[in-house]
Amino acid sequence: MSILKGYVRNRAHPEGSMIEGYTTEEVVECCIDYLKDGKAIGLPVPRHEGRISGKGTKEKKRIHDNDYKKVKDAHFTVLQQLAIVEPYIEQHLHELQATNVGRSNAWIMKKHKHHFTEWFKKDIVISGKQRILGVDDVKDVEAYNQYENMTLFTDFRNKILRVKESIGESPKPYMRNEGVGKSVRC
Repeated sequence: MSILKGYVRNRAHPEGSMIEGYTTEEVVECCIDYLKDGKAIGLPVPRHEGRISGKGTKEKKRIHDNDYKKVKDAHFTVLQQLAIVEPYIEQHLHELQATNVGRSNAWIMKKHKHHFTEWFKKDIVISGKQRILGVDDVKDVEAYNQYENMTLFTDFRNKILRVKESIGESPKPYMRNEGVGKSVRC
């Protein structure tokens, strides 16, 4: 009876509003059960339907250009022939073998061929310089070694040294280096 009392909306005619509320709830439950398995008619499927559950693409679309593939293969071949690159080739192969235990050597060599140039561009830097071997479209090395019109190996180093010197200097001679002040009276 308490459930039916919850359906009362009009105190003047409680029986009628109880019946109306109860039948409305039954109709809604029936419609929900009936429409649960059906598809909406006339409405397109939303574009992002199922993306969270794993359907569809999650990364950028990959475009395979055959001309660029030839250039990439030629670049890989040239890098393989350089003696200075040989330790990095071994390092990349060891990383691939460590992350892909149980894969065949043919699979590892295929991944090495496809991913070595990108790995080399991102991870390997010549010691003492910020010049990356294998960077595309770098014609002037000095222009590449600049950050916001500041040459990295002269101005930047001097700026860091000036900051270190200013940190080391005590602003007042009577202050300790730990930051605790002490007044000295003569």
